[in-house]
Amino acid sequence: MGTSSPASTFQKRRTWTSLRRVFKREISVPPTNIETYLLLFPIPSYHSFLQSQFSTQHFFPQQQLASSSTPIIHIYTQLLQVPSKTLTTLNLSGNRIGAEGAQHIAYALRMNTTLTTLNLSGNRIGAEGAQHIADALRTNTTLTTLNLHQNGIGDEGAQHLADTLRTKTRLTTLNLSWNEIGDEGAQHLADTLRTNTTLTTLNLNQNGIGDEIAEHIADALEKNISAKMI
Repeated sequence: MGTSSPASTFQKRRTWTSLRRVFKREISVPPTNIETYLLLFPIPSYHSFLQSQFSTQHFFPQQQLASSSTPIIHIYTQLLQVPSKTLTTLNLSGNRIGAEGAQHIAYALRMNTTLTTLNLSGNRIGAEGAQHIADALRTNTTLTTLNLHQNGIGDEGAQHLADTLRTKTRLTTLNLSWNEIGDEGAQHLADTLRTNTTLTTLNLNQNGIGDEIAEHIADALEKNISAKMI
């Protein structure tokens, strides 16, 4: 009793090999059910594994590890807080994390000091989620590339991001394509482009921006020699 079969031992070894491949320089979560991704063994197993990979002393508070049904988004939230020099890119695209998931990610971004690229495209974070991310960018000092493609942030979400871009952020590339941004949101971004000195690439494709506001953006770009639209 308590002895693993050869088949289960092989499966476990193969799973750990897969996990090690995941926790490399770039962490990418495929567009599957984020609630169950990697939940192949009880959560405490992740605790030991991730501690060995990132040599951190404070990772995954025990109260969050009581059940294997703990949402996987908490794992990645905690992962962003690991003092690891290897984690620079995180891809969570197509996972529908919503505004709540964006809030968890934003919380971690306030403390993370290594991540430079974050892909949250196709996650339905909406205006509320965009606000969480925007607020986090005010204190984050390392993130340079943010992909929010197809998140339905609308004019309100665009305004939150525009307000943040007026502060001292490190962000150089921002993808806001397919986000239901209209003239109001685009105007906020145009106003920001006049003064922002760090953003070099802004993607506003497929947002229903009218000709008049498009001219305002073009005018802002002329005054900002560092930024460009794609």
